[in-house]
Amino acid sequence: MNECGSMSKRMSVSKNSTSIKRISFNVPRPKSAFISGDNDYNSKRILKRDILRDPSTNVTFSLSVRLWEIGEKFVVHDCHHNMRIRELKNAMEIVVGIPTDFQRVCYLDKGDLQDETTFHYNDIIPGTAVSLMIWPYNGWAELVIAAATGDIFQLKRVMSKPEPPCSCHPRPKDSVSGPSTWLSHRLFSALFICAHRGHLPAVRFLLQCGADVKGQTPLGRGALHVAAAQGQVQTVLELLEQGSPVNMEDADGLTALRTAVHFHQKKSARQLFLFHWQERAKGVRLKPRLDEAELFAHQKRDSRLRAWYQGVHAQKYMAHPGTCSRGEGGNAGPRKPAPPRNAVVGAQARSAWMGHGLHV
Repeated sequence: MNECGSMSKRMSVSKNSTSIKRISFNVPRPKSAFISGDNDYNSKRILKRDILRDPSTNVTFSLSVRLWEIGEKFVVHDCHHNMRIRELKNAMEIVVGIPTDFQRVCYLDKGDLQDETTFHYNDIIPGTAVSLMIWPYNGWAELVIAAATGDIFQLKRVMSKPEPPCSCHPRPKDSVSGPSTWLSHRLFSALFICAHRGHLPAVRFLLQCGADVKGQTPLGRGALHVAAAQGQVQTVLELLEQGSPVNMEDADGLTALRTAVHFHQKKSARQLFLFHWQERAKGVRLKPRLDEAELFAHQKRDSRLRAWYQGVHAQKYMAHPGTCSRGEGGNAGPRKPAPPRNAVVGAQARSAWMGHGLHV
């Protein structure tokens, strides 16, 4: 009985001891258990997201653009939350190759974004894509599809359509060569799109049909600007041969050469630079004979060039070509005599060498 009582007491003591003494383990909490106020990974992720979507921060990002009618995709760099839709259209004109006067920008649906609204106002998320659509009036969508694909037969069909009696599209900008009409505007727009994509046969066809090579978009850009920006070297050469002005500036004051440099198109920039200096060299007229004031010193004393120093003076000059000191009138001075040779020292050295050889 005593042994059973002692064992029951031990068990009760052990139970009490286990209930009192608890072992604590430092188990880390999962990330989902952290609150937003803690300085942890989740708070840093939220902070980075807030910075990307905060309009007060100067954070630039890239935006994808999808041309709705064709399915082509492009990327517009250096976008920010305070950027307006009008600025995006200006950038897309040279990146996508569609003039701004018939652009429609949509995001998540087919609703048009207003030009004066910003990215932050439209809640455009960095890294997403916007849709670029064409105005459906006056057959502009058919024209863009035909020009973007470079289909000459489709271009013939589109250009043969007559002008509608009532046009709801705004009047295009007048070009350098004169006021723009409905047909000339369509020809230049097709030329602008084909030059952007490098469709050389379509470009030649449009130039033969009367497309204005000096035409400009509402932003002042010509076909040469977009061809140089996209590195279409053959198209650039064709446009230059047809009389495209190489010094034409857009609304930002950029020529085709500066546009090619901005988009890092070295081959296009090299061709434009070479053509620019060739045009400047055509206006230079060389004189058959230079004036006396235009001659350098070596031209006055050289008998092989057409200079006024001839005859005896030239013979005297050529008689001493190695002298550097010149007298009056360019004549060479007398040469200095060579130092006398010590004959005694030379004879002693020769005799010593011969005697040494005989002794050996």
